[in-house]
Amino acid sequence: MLLDEDSQAKYLVNLLQAAGHDVVTVNAMNLINRPDSVVLNFARQDGRALLTRNCDDF
Repeated sequence: MLLDEDSQAKYLVNLLQAAGHDVVTVNAMNLINRPDSVVLNFARQDGRALLTRNCDDF
């Protein structure tokens, strides 16, 4: 799972990882402030679901 800029709170990351999910953030993947299309394309290519609160752009 890839967590977008608006969804990468440390608490959420820890909860998801504790539940056994393979979680990375846009910060960890050097995607911060990149266009939404780049973030989504990375998630697709890496076989990850994208978690975001920015539903209007996706």
